[in-house]
Amino acid sequence: MFRVFEGYHFLIFVVTALLIGLTLFFKRKLTDKQFQLYGKLIGLGLVAHQIYFHITHLLIQETYDIKIHLPLHLCGMSIYLVFIAILVDKTFLKNIALTYSPFGALLAIIFPEINNIPFFSFGSFEFFWSHIFILIGVLYLALEPNFKYSFKQALRFGLAFIPFALLVIYPINVWLGSNYMFLNRLTAEGPMASFPQPPMHLPVFAVVFVLVSIIQFLCYKKLNQFFKQTYTSLDRDKYKSSI
Repeated sequence: MFRVFEGYHFLIFVVTALLIGLTLFFKRKLTDKQFQLYGKLIGLGLVAHQIYFHITHLLIQETYDIKIHLPLHLCGMSIYLVFIAILVDKTFLKNIALTYSPFGALLAIIFPEINNIPFFSFGSFEFFWSHIFILIGVLYLALEPNFKYSFKQALRFGLAFIPFALLVIYPINVWLGSNYMFLNRLTAEGPMASFPQPPMHLPVFAVVFVLVSIIQFLCYKKLNQFFKQTYTSLDRDKYKSSI
């Protein structure tokens, strides 16, 4: 069985770090068009996951349950957010994906709730496949040349999380008897286990999400500025060497 912070879990950390490093390497070595093609491949990876996931649960295992398998958790929505943001060149969509997608995916990789699932299994494979590709997709969006993401946007989208959760996701939970976004009950393990019990956990969620949105914005900005400065210096050196 899979166990958190044991051998196979550290293998996932290594794979995630390698893919992040590969994305940074491609940003340095590929042309803008080639890097955009790489982004499209990431998007295809996310779509392939959803096709694989739904076909397996619906047709092969016949275990599809609308109470747990709809894409209404933050990570489930992030798959579609990142894919659409990569496919459609709209700043608004990219900024939504940059705000909402990375934090949940990173937490899921560090504290996966699959303790009773064998590591070499469908459940484990599709779980890590989706969350790693979300992170890589967000990194790609942050490294795009036309990156536009302001502090005001990060704060606005961060503050919008709780109203969205309460007005959209919570009624669905009541209707289906589900627990999407953990609005009705918290997990017994992981970082959320230390949160106050519902509904008092929602103000904590709000504060944490806004803080995370600001931290993410600062990371994106520094990363994008670093690559812009690197490219500027590289272009300057090439110009000097050609004189």
